[in-house]
Amino acid sequence: MGTTYGGTHEVFGVVEFQLIDPDGNVVPGESVMPGAEHGVHRLSVPYVNGGGGVVEITSAPDGGVLVAGDPFLLELRPDGSPNPGFGDEGMVKKVPFMVGARVLPDGSVEAVGSSSASPNSLNEDLYVLRLTAAGAPDTGFGKDGIRRFDLGGVEEAHAALWGPDDSVVVGGSAQPRGSCYRSKDCREMPILAAFDSSGAPVRDFGRRGVLRMKRLAGTSTHLYGDGVLGLTRRRDGAIVAAGGTGPKATTAFLAALSPRGRFLRGFGTDGVVRAREPRPASQLFSGLAPLPRGKLLASGRSDVGIAEDAVLVRYDADGALDRTFGAGSGFVRYGRGRFINGPAVDSSQRALMSIYDPPRSKVLELRTGTGSPERRFGGDGLVRLPESVYPVALDFTEHGGAVVAATRDVAGTAEPGLVLRYRPGGKLDHRFGKGGTLALRTPGDLEVRVRSLLAGVGKPILVGGVSRHHFAVARLLPNGSPDPGFGTRGWDVMNVAGTPFHLGEGGPEGVAMSRAGSGFYFAGVAQHGERHRVELFRFDADGQPDPSFGNDGRRVASISEGAEPTAVVPAPGGVYVALAQGVKPLIFFPLHGRARKEPLGRRALFASDVVATTSDGKLVLGWNGSVRAGEESGYHLSERPLASR
Repeated sequence: MGTTYGGTHEVFGVVEFQLIDPDGNVVPGESVMPGAEHGVHRLSVPYVNGGGGVVEITSAPDGGVLVAGDPFLLELRPDGSPNPGFGDEGMVKKVPFMVGARVLPDGSVEAVGSSSASPNSLNEDLYVLRLTAAGAPDTGFGKDGIRRFDLGGVEEAHAALWGPDDSVVVGGSAQPRGSCYRSKDCREMPILAAFDSSGAPVRDFGRRGVLRMKRLAGTSTHLYGDGVLGLTRRRDGAIVAAGGTGPKATTAFLAALSPRGRFLRGFGTDGVVRAREPRPASQLFSGLAPLPRGKLLASGRSDVGIAEDAVLVRYDADGALDRTFGAGSGFVRYGRGRFINGPAVDSSQRALMSIYDPPRSKVLELRTGTGSPERRFGGDGLVRLPESVYPVALDFTEHGGAVVAATRDVAGTAEPGLVLRYRPGGKLDHRFGKGGTLALRTPGDLEVRVRSLLAGVGKPILVGGVSRHHFAVARLLPNGSPDPGFGTRGWDVMNVAGTPFHLGEGGPEGVAMSRAGSGFYFAGVAQHGERHRVELFRFDADGQPDPSFGNDGRRVASISEGAEPTAVVPAPGGVYVALAQGVKPLIFFPLHGRARKEPLGRRALFASDVVATTSDGKLVLGWNGSVRAGEESGYHLSERPLASR
């Protein structure tokens, strides 16, 4: 039996069915509708959005059958003709979504499924429906013959399993209220609900009639959810539920339960057998740093066989995971964290990494050989920043301590910039700024959104960011005050052709910096209307624009979409600027001639989360690649020579 829908101006539906004898032959018979051939019977059925199908065919006491469809119930006599005493010529139309129905011994009909109480609501509940033998709603059972069961969220029914005592177990999924399909990271869990022959919950099944399979909860991937999709009963009376959950958890499962909804421990692992689909780990790295012998260190977030945690990953020179790191895994995890920055590496093979771990951020000092904490730093390898202070960049100072560029969370969209300097043991350096903290303000007393930091042994501290509609960079003295011998009173404030680009209202403007001999490069992206362009500046040791570089120390390149710069890499024949995303997110500025936009690999994939560094004379790039924006296809590492272009 099945349904067909068609029509143009007026949509109609038809259910077609055949009777098959015990030898597998079609039973001939007169069609109910003209045009039927070869024993095919046809009946009109109501149309529903998308066209409903047949859910279940179950036997009736008189030898006929009850057909549960969407949205109808059809009762047929043993010869295949509609039962005229049931509903409207054998059919009850416009029944809520069903997953099963059954004829009870007294001839009445019970159906189960899920639906919302009002047509415009997305909050569905499980229901039990009772109809009389004539197909009329049993008003003694409930209003319109329906009892709804609100389990506290959105419940979707997907399967039904009837018992010999006329009880029923309904399998499906439970989600938070609202549409899980429209919510990011919305979690759903498989559920089972048991109802006795009177339509009431079986109180000793699970918990008050409902079993919530919390350990199989996962991120929803379908509009109508996953959860329990099929049910059967073993000969010993045990229930077996089959289903699926979100891709970050279990893709499919079988669960064996007692008739009272208790997991059977002799089945699989504590009553559950899971199937996992191999999938590449997702990762989002904040940066790459070179190590001796061509190895690389990366910090960021990843779910490589784990829940998404902050990680430090080490790669061999060939781009493979370095299995000598992290007890054979190639990575070390450091718990949950929303935003990760780093790594910064010094000559003694120490690494700095920051993690935003609500309500406070923390800075870790780690050994690059093992990923273990440097215990002398803060006593246990970490220091916590003051509340509402969020790190954006970090480096080592000339004395071996840590320096952190950060923003302070205040009301509105402002992000006042700060610089914090620590002594090698993790104590704030009170000789710097005010108690170890410096608030960044331009000579015009304007706040700065700091986004980039350069320090290092034997090097002064450079901080770069955005102030109003200008790019800005400062050089700091050991006491934290701007160096008066640099730029104008310690600052270079650059005019922008438009405004500094950012991803959204109040979002971060990105800039990137890199040293070049005694001078340095500064890159930002400017937006003017719908146009975007990369602006690359070169400054000498005194913070003055280098007149030999472009137009008064500035080179520009147009780009099709706005993206923040993440790295500036000087090369023998020019300068690379890596952008956070795009089909061609690598911009090469030759010393002479026009800039060129380049893809990151042989295939011009859309790249996102782009990071870059240099190692053994090569440019190394890491990114998430996809066919188009928003469709990830895995993480990529590539390298290319830093030769003259």
